[in-house]
Amino acid sequence: MLIQKINIMSLANKKLSEIVSEFPFVAGLLENHDLDYCCKGKQTLEVACVSAAKLEAVEEELISLINEKGLNSKDFNPDSLSNSELVDHIINK
Repeated sequence: MLIQKINIMSLANKKLSEIVSEFPFVAGLLENHDLDYCCKGKQTLEVACVSAAKLEAVEEELISLINEKGLNSKDFNPDSLSNSELVDHIINK
């Protein structure tokens, strides 16, 4: 199952921390681009990328990875899990 097309503008205007919360598996990709989603997680992707060229490249990679994983953020939302369910998920993954 592929994710519905992600609106590029919605990624550019999302905070880095929100992107990683929604799609945890993209954390490494952001780290590879020196984008700090932790301490500077309140920055939007657009602001963090600084240049339009970097923003375009990162967005392309993000969308590709999200589609490759075939995950829809609605399928897994850690905020909706109880503590025991979250622990089980972590142990099993």
